[in-house]
Amino acid sequence: MISGQDYRQVSLQMIKNFLKKYSLDTTLEALEMECPDDLDDTILPDKPLESIIEDCVRRGFKKQKQFQSDKLDFQLWYEIPLKATNCQIVQVDYEIYTGLLSLINRDLDRVMETLSVTDDRYLIISSFKNTLSISTISEKIVDYDLGKSPILSISSSSTEILVTSMDGSLTLLDYYGNVLMKKRDHSKYANRCAITPNYYVTGSYDQYVNIYNQWELKKLKFGGIIESLVSDGDVIYLGVRGEDWINRVELNSLSIEKISINSRDDGHISYNLMDISLNDKMMALYTDSKAGKIVVLRDNQLIDLYGVTCDEYSRNRLVLVDDTVVCTSDGLLVMNLNGENEKILDGPVNCLSFKKYLVSGGNKLVVWQVNKSCT
Repeated sequence: MISGQDYRQVSLQMIKNFLKKYSLDTTLEALEMECPDDLDDTILPDKPLESIIEDCVRRGFKKQKQFQSDKLDFQLWYEIPLKATNCQIVQVDYEIYTGLLSLINRDLDRVMETLSVTDDRYLIISSFKNTLSISTISEKIVDYDLGKSPILSISSSSTEILVTSMDGSLTLLDYYGNVLMKKRDHSKYANRCAITPNYYVTGSYDQYVNIYNQWELKKLKFGGIIESLVSDGDVIYLGVRGEDWINRVELNSLSIEKISINSRDDGHISYNLMDISLNDKMMALYTDSKAGKIVVLRDNQLIDLYGVTCDEYSRNRLVLVDDTVVCTSDGLLVMNLNGENEKILDGPVNCLSFKKYLVSGGNKLVVWQVNKSCT
């Protein structure tokens, strides 16, 4: 086992070599005066630097897994009202395969053998392009070109995929690329969509939510751009730019309920709700707060996670996978409700979804395997 002293010696020796290379003699002399014993080449560990780093990463990940396991029982008691917590997200500078979220697009067979995958649960990601790729875990089924307008949103059911685009149009396809419906009823970007048991729903920069069924189109006008939209049966939840609440809409009756998300209950928040995700336990809200805030609501408990950054090349998107929040953050992050995270994917990400099938807009398909447990 590598000791802490070994890490110190390797680090100081690398600094010493750097100072020598660039003739920084004054700084080198100061370093040698401060720690002469640690700069003795004869006492450096026999292991190469790569082995030392791998050992450090392995030990750090083992501690993290144990911490997550210790916290699992606490997380399962989500129905007990607890005081809101503020969690600072800590950046991790290395990428590793984990039982929680594992990248399998580059070396599928080897990683599948390593993970012993027994469950077909996949995370769907799309880039800012206009080609829709549909794949299973083993093979690509079809590529479908939607034309000149980039994809802004994707929603899927067990049989259909709903796609909205920058030109305000929607396209409904099956999993073989056959077009079932194509319409253009928005005057601006159609940036949100959802499939419910009886409706197809789209939201737009024109401030309208369009609700389609087999017979008619219904339109609801709101006071700002539709920033976020998610469905729960024939109910949708909306985040509207400039509003201080979540809009809960019953699609059958078109009744609207306003839900406060302010812990002080004073009817004011200083951010917009850029994305909403929910499961049977909780709801997560991705905000555009400069503090990088994600709000998690479960029963009477409100949890704030801080530190997420999303630049102009990515869009604020998140999904809930069990008790874990997966979100875009200048790439892709996965974190639990204690605020711990690992950096998973670098580069622009436009859409996130969590289905059995893989749906990716763009010329690069990225596939993620999500296991049921993080232990």
